[in-house]
Amino acid sequence: MKPVLMSLAVAALAAALVLPTYAASPVALEKVAPSAELVAAGDAKIATLEAALKDGDSYGAAKAKAIPKDAGILAVVAQALAEHSDKAAWKGAAADVRAAALKLAEAKSYDDAKAALAAVKEAQGGKASGAKAEHDWAKLTSLDNVMTEVAFLNTKIRTALRKTSDDTAEATRQASTLAVLALVAHADTHEVKNKNDISKWQKFAADMQTHMTETATALRAKDAAAAKTAFAAAGKQCAGCHADFKE
Repeated sequence: MKPVLMSLAVAALAAALVLPTYAASPVALEKVAPSAELVAAGDAKIATLEAALKDGDSYGAAKAKAIPKDAGILAVVAQALAEHSDKAAWKGAAADVRAAALKLAEAKSYDDAKAALAAVKEAQGGKASGAKAEHDWAKLTSLDNVMTEVAFLNTKIRTALRKTSDDTAEATRQASTLAVLALVAHADTHEVKNKNDISKWQKFAADMQTHMTETATALRAKDAAAAKTAFAAAGKQCAGCHADFKE
């Protein structure tokens, strides 16, 4: 009997050693957003960061908040692509984009930021440097950065839904970005003071992701009514979470 128990204990330990010890995405990324839209979102963030690092003056104005926030959001999008089933996205170097974006978010000088941006662009072009796809979703960027970006993109989508334009590509991309950002909120539960409430927090985040994915799907199909319904449902998750988890 003892050898059997010992074997079971060893097997359990071995299983524990191979289980991820970090907060992973709770849902397959291909069910969250198409890779092409995430690539477009990442490309847009890289262009924004390039503008912020155009010269010393622009860097000085953006280094405290804008650059760390935008680089963090880029890291989130890149992580989503690194885990996406479509491995053709960014030619297999999405994890390297993430790694370089994280360095950019933490850069303390203009020269360091420029070097990190150069690494981002090399990875964007397909140069893989060996970064691993696995990464803790709770450590890609701060919740403050996520909430700032959520507020910004919500306003953009709300404005787009009031219009009757046939061009919904940008709003679709923004909704897909919000769906991915919900995965960060799901993973980062440090704001939950009562650990018994973690499941409630994560349900808000999961439901927001679902409704933002639905919003993007409806926008892609140019179904304005369905997009408005899904977007409103996502907004209720945000409002409910803020009401239940006040600072």
